[in-house]
Amino acid sequence: MSSEVHPASAPVLLVVHRRPEKVARVVECIRAAHPQVLFVAADVPAEGADDADHREAVRLATDVDWPCELRVTMGERPLGCSSRILSAIDWAFESVDRLVVIEDDIVFDPSFISWAGMILDRYEHDPSIGHVGGRNELVRWPAQTDGHLIARRGSMWGWGTWRDVWQRYRTSPQTAAPSGGSLLDQHVGLLESREGASVVWDIDLSRFLISSDLRSVVPSVNLVDNIGFGIAATHTTEDGDIRAHFPTGSAVPPLDETAWVNSGLDLTADVYDDAALLVGLIASYRNPSAVARLSRLVERGSGPELDAATLHHLAPFRHAETSARVLAHLRSHGVDPSRLAPMERAFASVIDAGSLS
Repeated sequence: MSSEVHPASAPVLLVVHRRPEKVARVVECIRAAHPQVLFVAADVPAEGADDADHREAVRLATDVDWPCELRVTMGERPLGCSSRILSAIDWAFESVDRLVVIEDDIVFDPSFISWAGMILDRYEHDPSIGHVGGRNELVRWPAQTDGHLIARRGSMWGWGTWRDVWQRYRTSPQTAAPSGGSLLDQHVGLLESREGASVVWDIDLSRFLISSDLRSVVPSVNLVDNIGFGIAATHTTEDGDIRAHFPTGSAVPPLDETAWVNSGLDLTADVYDDAALLVGLIASYRNPSAVARLSRLVERGSGPELDAATLHHLAPFRHAETSARVLAHLRSHGVDPSRLAPMERAFASVIDAGSLS
């Protein structure tokens, strides 16, 4: 990569709904990146197409003041988050062979789109790669090569892929669960076992990619933040979620190597996968101290009988020392300590009790 951010070589899809204050921030990021092709897909809210917030969100999303080919599709009826995003990606891939996907609550460093375009070019003919993600779920992680690592699991908060990979997912989404014994393998196996159950589109796509043994390219420095946390969100409804307000950096080298802090983790791609999954599981805890007590009861054999999915969600407490190191890693790399503190206390209580490894 050069020392400058170049116009994106990959088309960008922006999916919007009715949050103009967030759309405005996302559009500013896109404007700074100057993509040459921009798709905008809008879902109709339950309030109808004349809803003022919806109309303003669409106006902002289509306000292109740089040299750019703009293509717009408007829904005729409410589809909902998952269906609209899936149909929007289908629509964009009718005319392009690669795509960077941005939702209306994803902000990013301007270097993200050009970086994603470069990575999509670089790995276009590599059958082992299926996904490019701008989110480093641990903020910073040592690169394997040229500022990125190859991981088994990538984030769908600011991401890209190729048309052939997407079509494989849309036409043959069912795959066999991985047979390995890692925490990530267990996680995907549980998703594969949910026959007929409704799974959010991004989780299902992640399941497909991992089960298909398709790797993700992850930047060594986080480039993306999700500003959609809160009661108005569809899924990320907790303001205090540890994944909110993540620090971002730039893909433009040279990276500041002095900024890497090792909090006791083995800084490999395999550890990144499990550590990133632990962050996602930990973020689901609304009352960490209560979950810690439940985990101790289960470990002692005196707790309630739990199904496999619930037991899996307790996995961070079965790996309490590793989980504590993951949180220390996040703290060392700029995540708000006040968000981490309740989780850190819960893991410390388990470690101090000596009842779990």
